[in-house]
Amino acid sequence: MIARKLGLIYARNMSIEISERKEHILDFLKQNSTAVLATANKYGEPHAATIYYTVDEDLNIYFITKRDTTKSQNLKNSGRGALAVHEATTQTTVQAVGKVEEETDVNKSQKVFSDILKISMETSESGTPPISKLQAGPYIAYRLTPDSARMASFIRPDSGSYERIFEDA
Repeated sequence: MIARKLGLIYARNMSIEISERKEHILDFLKQNSTAVLATANKYGEPHAATIYYTVDEDLNIYFITKRDTTKSQNLKNSGRGALAVHEATTQTTVQAVGKVEEETDVNKSQKVFSDILKISMETSESGTPPISKLQAGPYIAYRLTPDSARMASFIRPDSGSYERIFEDA
């Protein structure tokens, strides 16, 4: 009985800790807007591209591209992607890996396009997303649903083992 109670308390504390970590990662992702998206083709050859992204409260990460880009073709074949976001000032990074699907909800897709355009206008001299300059078919909005996400802040004054640096959601 005591073991069960202690286990329940431990499980509750772990749940709170995981929830706090998720919020910490979500806050970081909301404060940033560019990432490197990694995909692989059907032969397993890697491909990386810089993207603008937006994120929702469930840690789903949204981005746009065009249908005939390498990343889009790779996602069509594998349905998987990895994403890295880095902030140089704080030496903080978030890495997420997961399933990537085309966002088929028209309202969500339109919001993603609008959010990405706004981000581009706020961060770039040209005001338009780089993808708009490619002749690569129609636009597509994608959603990366992370299987895992982790964050590390390397600017922390204390150093430690590999496990102590990363926070998993």
